[in-house]
Amino acid sequence: MGNIFHKVLESYARKVEASEYTWFNIPEKEQKRLAAETVEEVSEAYAS
Repeated sequence: MGNIFHKVLESYARKVEASEYTWFNIPEKEQKRLAAETVEEVSEAYAS
């Protein structure tokens, strides 16, 4: 379970870094969208 959380956090951080936002100015709506997208991607990868 810890590996999944770590992968989600790592992937989320890369997405924020690649976006126009930083950790300090990313809107809550965008945070939630990226988080949901990342959890879905990582879950699918681990389900395979």
